[in-house]
Amino acid sequence: MGSGVDAWLLINVARALLDADRPADARALLDRAQDLVDDDVEVYRTRGFANAILGVYTAANSDLERAARSGTDSWLTALRAEVLRVSGHPDDALALFAELDPADELRWVAASRAAAMAALGDVDGALAAYAEALRRDPRDVNSLCGLGELELDRHRPGSGR
Repeated sequence: MGSGVDAWLLINVARALLDADRPADARALLDRAQDLVDDDVEVYRTRGFANAILGVYTAANSDLERAARSGTDSWLTALRAEVLRVSGHPDDALALFAELDPADELRWVAASRAAAMAALGDVDGALAAYAEALRRDPRDVNSLCGLGELELDRHRPGSGR
């Protein structure tokens, strides 16, 4: 087998490991796949996702940015934005979220956008984004929790909100 076929097999086994909640094992296979084919977008997309799950946000961002150089889609853009948000860059996350077509948006994006707005102190924007997320999915736990946290912060004595 050629190195491209070997890398393809490693990528697909890594995806199965991600599905099995084994991101560290997936990342190890993806590192081996990258050694075989240095510039494969699927290696970077999948390893970026594994790194995000593991909380290794600098590596996740690097991999996802590298994958985006070959073209992007709503999933990749949303994941890049989410990694930026959870790693303390809500302004950069909002800029990427703005690139997404709302009609095509993944369900969790509205809640993540709202959390980024809340982190920047845009309470009205966050409330509107959480309301939109809950309009789409009234049982969305992330939106319900985020809205609850925002309301608690707004009504906490001395919060100034």
